Amino acid sequence: MRESDKLNNKIKNFELITSVLSSFCWIKFNCITEFHFYKVLNKFFDEVPILDFTMEYKEDVSTYIIKFRFKGIENLQLSSTTNYGIQLSAFEVTDIREDGWCDLNYKVNDYESHNDVMFYCNEIEVISITRL
Repeated sequence: MRESDKLNNKIKNFELITSVLSSFCWIKFNCITEFHFYKVLNKFFDEVPILDFTMEYKEDVSTYIIKFRFKGIENLQLSSTTNYGIQLSAFEVTDIREDGWCDLNYKVNDYESHNDVMFYCNEIEVISITRL
């Protein structure tokens, strides 16, 4: 099993994507068109920061809008110099559970954009996928 497949299997509701896209690849996201940051209380009444992303995904001839929810956000960095979304060039999600240096599970970043998008989180969930 490829490393990307292992990661994708850990993401809640990832089957929403694989049921539509047989050859999903994180690098095919080209921009974040919408984001929403907020906090909720968990069962222990601790605040949990959440970031919802609406992202544009380009397949060969089709474009999809995929919505994600990232929970337990830390070290959030977002920067944009365009008027249409936050452009992405090499978007990736890395499973950092085995690194042992923190209690976070994922690093999310656009590694070619000088950290225009970068944060850590505990959980990732696919909310929806829509073909344009």
